[in-house]
Amino acid sequence: MLFGSNSKPRPANGARVSDAQVWRSSRDCWSYVRRKDYHASSSDSIREKQRQNSLSERYFQKGLTEMGLNLYYKMRQSGFIPDQYTFASVFRAFASLAALEHGKQAHGLLIKCNSMDNVIVNSALLDMYVKGSSLSDAHLVFDTSINKNVITWTSLISGYGLHGRVNKVLELFHRMKAEGVRPNYVTFLSVLCACSHGGLIDEGWEHFSSMKHYGIQPREQHYSAMVDLLGRAGRLKEAYEFILSSPFKEHSVIWGALLGACRVHGDMNLLKLAEKKYFELEPENAGKYEVLANAYATFGLWENVAKVRAAMKESGMIKEPAFSKIEVQREVHFFHKGDKTHLQSEEIYEMIEAITCILKDVGYIPEYNDGSVAIIKSNKDTRYGLDSIVTHDGVKLPCWALADLLSFRQNFGAEAYEELDVIGIDEAQFFGDLYDFCREAADLDGKTIIVSGLDGDYLRRSFGSVLDIIPLADSITKLSARCELCGKPALFTLRKTQEKQTELIGGADVYMPVCRHHYVSGQVVIEAARVAIESHVHCGSIA
Repeated sequence: MLFGSNSKPRPANGARVSDAQVWRSSRDCWSYVRRKDYHASSSDSIREKQRQNSLSERYFQKGLTEMGLNLYYKMRQSGFIPDQYTFASVFRAFASLAALEHGKQAHGLLIKCNSMDNVIVNSALLDMYVKGSSLSDAHLVFDTSINKNVITWTSLISGYGLHGRVNKVLELFHRMKAEGVRPNYVTFLSVLCACSHGGLIDEGWEHFSSMKHYGIQPREQHYSAMVDLLGRAGRLKEAYEFILSSPFKEHSVIWGALLGACRVHGDMNLLKLAEKKYFELEPENAGKYEVLANAYATFGLWENVAKVRAAMKESGMIKEPAFSKIEVQREVHFFHKGDKTHLQSEEIYEMIEAITCILKDVGYIPEYNDGSVAIIKSNKDTRYGLDSIVTHDGVKLPCWALADLLSFRQNFGAEAYEELDVIGIDEAQFFGDLYDFCREAADLDGKTIIVSGLDGDYLRRSFGSVLDIIPLADSITKLSARCELCGKPALFTLRKTQEKQTELIGGADVYMPVCRHHYVSGQVVIEAARVAIESHVHCGSIA
């Protein structure tokens, strides 16, 4: 990133800037810097300093971050000594740009100017280090601050919350109160969000209830944080009732929190209720359409996804493209989705591909949030209903239950199928057309296929067509549990019942993961028991 170049400045929030606005900003910037009487007198210098500081502040307020920093550097070249307001604005600007090294230089200048006793400046500096992922420097700024108030404390608390340090957030919050500093509504919001991410329901309720003891009336954001807290814990009904009893039940943010929770936990009925309210409130918000489309996609409701996107298109709404930024050797680089304008874009994408391959080799599966994933399972597996699968940690996900895979395109819909990027197949050993489907979907349709299934049955013989698709696969990861009897890697599955059929669907009541030693010994015991039972039945001992 070049400061003071002839390129159009980019606002920090991604908004578009008109040419007239840029021209006026540039005119003001250069007219101030090039004034011949800049050092004419002490009073003129003070007035000039105030004007430039005011102009710089206007740039930052309007989102013209780079223009504001450009003026800051020009003033520094002219011998201008920043005041505390300028420092605060500059630190906030570097925080928004994630330009930590540039911020450290400004911090050094701040120390030289002996301006470390201003609460606003220190809070902005602390925030810069937090957003630059340098918590140790942020804490050092806090510890060395002479004057600490609720803003300083809250900046540090929210910083640790931003990085998922839940215990540290609560520790600082209790310490803050012990030192006689009264928290404000922002402090409580940071604490509630931390409790939500940490799954601390009781602590969250306690802090939410204590707000009134400090004379603080909970706002919409606090209620939304509580809905998120309950939703993450799977207590969706409680979250819904909490919304209905809140004074903000006609605000979209609180319904959006419930919508996200329904999406994660697979509660379709409650999602429909949340969706209705969420969509009714502020329907002109483009971001809400995206949230709603993603929620429908999670449940495989592709017709609804298409309707939402069509409505968004017809209304002329355009979602502002997000961008990321990174500072390398004191230069900030911006990237948009699918961006190939960077001078090193080819090298960057090659590195991304290499890292992705490494992640896949260790079993990482990326999360897709754009409605481009569908999961299929056999309709023989009805343990969790026909429309869901359940992960080992209890998360319920929607799926398509089919007798065969080749019927998926027709059932799913040809148009919706074209939009799919990834197809997941669970319990793949039950599909006789597994090979044909994977070959067609991957080779001809360009889909990414993720297959999960057993390669062998309880007798350690080939199970279904899983082994047949190995020659088609880009990569293979063989997962194993732990032996229930000794804790060693469990390479095999021991059937605990007397049934002999190959296909017998069941859970821990039917199967047990075991190591080689306990598989062999277990099979001997089970076979002996089976022979004994059959012998008794034949002799009429068992009715």
